[in-house]
Amino acid sequence: GAGTGLVATQPREVSAHVGGVDMSSSMLAVAMARKDAAGKKLYDALIKRELQEFLEAASPASYDVVVAGDVLSYIGEAQPLFS
Repeated sequence: GAGTGLVATQPREVSAHVGGVDMSSSMLAVAMARKDAAGKKLYDALIKRELQEFLEAASPASYDVVVAGDVLSYIGEAQPLFS
């Protein structure tokens, strides 16, 4: 999940659009408030949803890069994420 947005700094530097997904409203609120050194918000969009459900509903090839830092340990069966 997006969590508190700690990993969004690097994607923000090289991406036109940065989005995140998390189940926790509290985590999403912290992530949405996070800004880079220039004061620009790190995320363009944040979605409150379970990750597996989000990925199943996403259009094929709708994202160029997916960053999953410290999220896979919270998912029971991760194999469907890689299908």
